[in-house]
Amino acid sequence: MDCIVSASTSKSADNLEVPIITKRPLTPNLQAPGNKADSIQYVKKSKHDFNVRSIIEGHTEGPAILTELDRGELSRKMRIKMVQILVADIIENFGDRLISWVEMDFRILYPDVAENLFLRMVPTLVKKILSYAHLQGTKWLSYLNIRTENLKTDEQKMNIAISLLPCILPTGRNGEKRCSIDEAMRSFLDVKPIGTNMPKLLEEASRSPFILAIGARESPNQVFVVVDGQGLEQPSLVKAVDVCFKLFYILDVHYPWQCAVTWEFIQKVLYGIEDKLKGKTSPAVIAMRAALNK
Repeated sequence: MDCIVSASTSKSADNLEVPIITKRPLTPNLQAPGNKADSIQYVKKSKHDFNVRSIIEGHTEGPAILTELDRGELSRKMRIKMVQILVADIIENFGDRLISWVEMDFRILYPDVAENLFLRMVPTLVKKILSYAHLQGTKWLSYLNIRTENLKTDEQKMNIAISLLPCILPTGRNGEKRCSIDEAMRSFLDVKPIGTNMPKLLEEASRSPFILAIGARESPNQVFVVVDGQGLEQPSLVKAVDVCFKLFYILDVHYPWQCAVTWEFIQKVLYGIEDKLKGKTSPAVIAMRAALNK
């Protein structure tokens, strides 16, 4: 997920085409030989001290990871696996503190865009997204099972503007298989009724981060970011999108293939972060960005 950022990035909601200009590092303190001690010290800043090497050694793939790490030649595959092991341990032992660390790291890497989602998802843009969706047809209303005239508050409208993205943007393809809109929706934002068996749901959940809402889609009772079998409760749906997006960047993991274009739209249009390689933007994202800028 290498990207580019512009030092002159505007935080205005009026301009959705301003990119950002800095190559993203791999992950903090793990991108070059000789940083092993720094990375361990970075984690040890918490009051609840723990030994990174011991955590890695306790995993079945730990010896292979440590062999590469000690040689100063940590491959991307092993680096991602190491981050997953450490994140799982942090979630188990520190819970919601992970969110604070993720937000802090993202702000260090991308100080100019860390708040862009909240600055850009204002009522005027929400209205444009809803209008654009109506131009694509009415099937999305059936998928979401809502009527726009029943959306009374700005927050309800924003929640639906977020929810409809997988319905109007192309679903993902895995080889020759293209997933359904329902699959794309669930891999992005899964909505469950009140009374859902949370332990069972989390046990069976995908390892890729996704958003879980309990209750009505437009006004959920609870919202979680689900990562590695743990549900991290958030105060609102837009905050859950913000945390989930930043998790992808800080953990350096790919978007779920089913809803990759949805996350690409959030990345490039709402945060203003472009890929390092030009010409990779999906045509659907280009078209929607142009329409929203009118």
